[in-house]
Amino acid sequence: MKETYTTLKNEFGFTEKQFNVISQNRAIWSDERILDAIEYTRVKIDDAKVKKSPAGYLMKAITEGYRLSEAERRMKTVLAQKATEELAEVTARTTVRNAVEANSAAREEEVKVRLADEVRLGREAFDQADARARKDFMRAYIASPSGKLAIKRLKFSVATIGESDVLNHADLSFGFYHFVHLRSKPKATRTRI
Repeated sequence: MKETYTTLKNEFGFTEKQFNVISQNRAIWSDERILDAIEYTRVKIDDAKVKKSPAGYLMKAITEGYRLSEAERRMKTVLAQKATEELAEVTARTTVRNAVEANSAAREEEVKVRLADEVRLGREAFDQADARARKDFMRAYIASPSGKLAIKRLKFSVATIGESDVLNHADLSFGFYHFVHLRSKPKATRTRI
């Protein structure tokens, strides 16, 4: 009964008046009845059914002899298991989604780094080329489908665009140097891609 007293006092905040009412009715209200009422009240609190005073609700549960039925206990167990399973499922989906996003971000970063490296190598190849090879690279880029598309998209004319236009425009020079890299790679390396 000491544990029950502690629960009533600390958890539910029973007053001396409420303890006196329990004492006066001990002949009728057994420990089992009080414990059943405590269990019932806790469940109702968890279900947000208790709106005002948990102590008052518990007192009414003791007075009226409220207790959980076996069906209610089973229902609580099933609902708790279902909530646990749903949480595990959501957690698993979130974990998979995060892993996919991290993998995708890592791959995107790898592609950006590789592309930047290829553009750098293309620029080096262009800078090291003689005047004739440089003109050939430029002519081939401007005549290529990717070059034409980039030039038109940026509102330049394919017929009038010059080397300085291509090299001084960030988007065009990026595409051009990548084009040079692809053109200047050894054939064995090209076929692997």
